[in-house]
Amino acid sequence: MSYLDVPRLHFAGTFSADPSTVNNTPQNFDPATVITSQNYGWNPYGTGHWQILNCQVQSVVYNDGSIGSAAVDDPVIGSPVQGTDQPQVAKLVDLDSEQQMVSEIYGFQVQLSDSAGSAALVGNFEVAGFYDIWFRATVGGGDAPMGAFYQSVLTNLQWGDVSNSRFLEQLMAASPDLLSIKFNLDGIDMNSNSPTFTQGRLVGTIGPATIAEPKHFVAGRLLRSAPGTDPNNPPITLQGTPPAWPMFFAPFRVDDQRQVVLVDFGNSISTTTPGGPVNPALGNLQLAILPASGNSLIGQVNYQAPNWYPDTAGIQEFALQDFPVDINPLGIVQLNPDGSISAPLLQEDSNGLFVRADTFVFRLNPGETADVNFWATQFGQPAAQQQINLAQDADMVNQMQSPPNPTNIPVGTPANALAAASGPFPTTATTNNLGQATLTLSASDPGNPRVFIDGQVYGVSYVLAASNENPDPSNFLSVLVFNSYPQLENPIWQDVKPIFAQYAKLYPYMRGIIDLACYTDVVANLAGIQRVFLLPKTDPGYMQVTRDMSRDKVNMILKWLELGAPFDL
Repeated sequence: MSYLDVPRLHFAGTFSADPSTVNNTPQNFDPATVITSQNYGWNPYGTGHWQILNCQVQSVVYNDGSIGSAAVDDPVIGSPVQGTDQPQVAKLVDLDSEQQMVSEIYGFQVQLSDSAGSAALVGNFEVAGFYDIWFRATVGGGDAPMGAFYQSVLTNLQWGDVSNSRFLEQLMAASPDLLSIKFNLDGIDMNSNSPTFTQGRLVGTIGPATIAEPKHFVAGRLLRSAPGTDPNNPPITLQGTPPAWPMFFAPFRVDDQRQVVLVDFGNSISTTTPGGPVNPALGNLQLAILPASGNSLIGQVNYQAPNWYPDTAGIQEFALQDFPVDINPLGIVQLNPDGSISAPLLQEDSNGLFVRADTFVFRLNPGETADVNFWATQFGQPAAQQQINLAQDADMVNQMQSPPNPTNIPVGTPANALAAASGPFPTTATTNNLGQATLTLSASDPGNPRVFIDGQVYGVSYVLAASNENPDPSNFLSVLVFNSYPQLENPIWQDVKPIFAQYAKLYPYMRGIIDLACYTDVVANLAGIQRVFLLPKTDPGYMQVTRDMSRDKVNMILKWLELGAPFDL
């Protein structure tokens, strides 16, 4: 089960992403670089806060597929969906200055209120990075035309009194301990003079989940952006100008019990403006069995219906009837006024193959390991004994950065700092009878190749050997391997000052709270500093907000704090 299943609710409103952008520029990590307005970025004094604002339930879908769209149908409709901001406001965190396209949300707690304003449901959003970022709007500059989505699970669920809501009763009965959540973001306002600065549009869905399924994607099927005719502008890069593509990748699954195809177009259909209407120039879109013909059209995509996007979060159900969807690839085509059918705008792999890694963002210190869990399907069913081709590929990281990474600060070297627990980095993995495969990553000291930026960032590509269609550009692993750092028996201020000073330089908002480059300020706040360094990294109050300090540096700082923060010996 996932957010695509029933019962599910759709919500819409606004998000606020307030990152500090000084640390977006790799050259700013160099102590010799003087920070001026020329290298501030668009939000130099950002707090790192992540919030959802003014979100409300727009509609619900019950177990039988019927829909409630007004409070008279179900009192949960119109109720707020919000972050609790407890114990602190959630944080938005990049993996690295040279990999900013998998930003994760830490410490996000979601609350759904009932019609009386009391908490009907509270759950913790498991840390996740955004996925499938693309130039969604046909106009605009900076990040404004981009769209992306987050998918994760809500854990540690706390249910209130749900007896007055048929929908909430069904949701709690179907999935009392774990829920699936997915939301799409677009149209962020980057104008610092605007009253909606740092805000953008959010639409999302909450549905059931099980521990037997992946947390960050639907183990089903995928409609892919069809390969284009312009080799210089494929949908695999954020460099250049929008739009990247008229339609982008869309997950879907077939519900045999309810006899429907559920397609998620929420991050798939281009818009006329950032955060604006979906693009009517796409015309009459049809879900079809490929190759498309008049007899293979399953149904029209209702994207031009009033309030379609906020009311449905872009999810549409298509009746199966007698269409043989279990053994044939599907696609999205345009039905022209003369009855002709366009080439596919979206198309499934012709062999029905699909693979994803559940967790795809990793931070490793020397000597640490992490499991990557791959799930492969064929026409939505587990794909056993499928070979997954693997490769370290720095271009997977570089091609997604906008603006591009500087060429003089290397990415992906040395290659041998990222290996497998069993030996050198493998070239393949093979799925088991459940269509799953595990790669255990192992890290060693990369040796400070970037000099003033801790560690090294790696990209790992993966693709099914038997797949023959356009791969999803987001289908790669991003791994930050930290350097080792000398552990001193008696560290003094001069040993820890460079670490504190770099953080103070790259995160100017903190100077309004504490100047970490100033010994007097640090000593005056020792207890608080020690407390936040000892918090779990998933806690929104963890120091450092950017999560880009190695284990060894943290340990040296903690040792210095335990010794009473000596200035010198």
